[in-house]
Amino acid sequence: MELGGAIFCEDKAVAGVCGIQAIWVTPSNRRKHIAVHMLDAVRKSFCAGSALERTQLAFSQPTSSGKALGSSYTGTGSFLVYKADKTVVKKKELINP
Repeated sequence: MELGGAIFCEDKAVAGVCGIQAIWVTPSNRRKHIAVHMLDAVRKSFCAGSALERTQLAFSQPTSSGKALGSSYTGTGSFLVYKADKTVVKKKELINP
């Protein structure tokens, strides 16, 4: 499913805990919750003795599919995104043309 629109990020940096540079699942295995299981494994093993909240993960600049995953996984359209300079910002709501 192709999602159109632009992704806008706020200019103000925020604190991020764990950055996800890339996550990829073969097209034939998508929509089977594989990426969710991988992200859950990262959250549960990142800090010994405690699991990160889903909203504490910051994603690299997402593609439209990555935006859909980030929004779905975190439960919000405003999830954390880190820029090329490693600054973490909060993604604003998607604006569809």
